[in-house]
Amino acid sequence: MNVLEVFIILGSIIGSALFFGGILWAIFISIPTGFNLVGYGSAVVIITVLNALIYYIWEVYHDNKV
Repeated sequence: MNVLEVFIILGSIIGSALFFGGILWAIFISIPTGFNLVGYGSAVVIITVLNALIYYIWEVYHDNKV
């Protein structure tokens, strides 16, 4: 497992936790702060998914065997 795979796994976990934590924070404590956390979580998940897509494309097509 290389560093990029670890980044993808950790980004997924952290982004999901921020998103879900933001939803709970908005419901129980403060709506504006909760929605900020939801936005940060969404951004982390989107960046992680884009990195995973680029990594997948690199792994499949980098040696021109396909």
